Amino acid sequence: LVLFALIPYTGWLMGYFVSARMLWRTPWFYPIGLTTGVLAIELLKIIKNKITSVRIARIHFERISLILISILCLNLIRVYSGIEISGRFSFFPNRENYITRLTGLATLGHYFETSIEEPSIFLAPREIMYYLPGLSSKSKVVFFREERFSVRPVDEQQLAQVFNKKATMERRVETLLQYNVQYILVNDDFLRDLYATDPRFTNIHRIGNFSIIKLHEKAP
Repeated sequence: LVLFALIPYTGWLMGYFVSARMLWRTPWFYPIGLTTGVLAIELLKIIKNKITSVRIARIHFERISLILISILCLNLIRVYSGIEISGRFSFFPNRENYITRLTGLATLGHYFETSIEEPSIFLAPREIMYYLPGLSSKSKVVFFREERFSVRPVDEQQLAQVFNKKATMERRVETLLQYNVQYILVNDDFLRDLYATDPRFTNIHRIGNFSIIKLHEKAP
């Protein structure tokens, strides 16, 4: 399956069955560690065949292979086990921030599950909203990933007005009522304080970096 997806002449066929977001993840199934080891051994064989020095030729080839592969494996373990190389290599991901983010989302999901009585429709910034259905059975979203696949027509630019600091409150409320949104999730203190000044929004709870705001008005 991985080779089928990686080959340009056949990879495009996978697009009929999975989305582009899933297609680029197919290399995850590729045995990178095993392949790297095999390539390292083959590279050493080539180097050995090219070396004509009598002194280097006497070095036991298997020992060199074992040492280099061990160094490679130890470095891979060091990188992927969460040990950070702080301040030296900027291309390594900051695992601490990633773990903190996931912990915050897990706490948010627990709050939804224990504090919300029934499944409700949430609206959040795009980068957060996609996590919500997986965090709790109580958190439903206006649309998931692609608005064109939603049950009802969705205008994403219109929904963005809810998080636009320059939009009027009436415009925000009108949009929320149109899409039957019951809760707003924000991670911006300005928006939290802005909604807190309007009596139609109450039960504002702070969970980590997120603020949960409930709209009490109902659509006619």
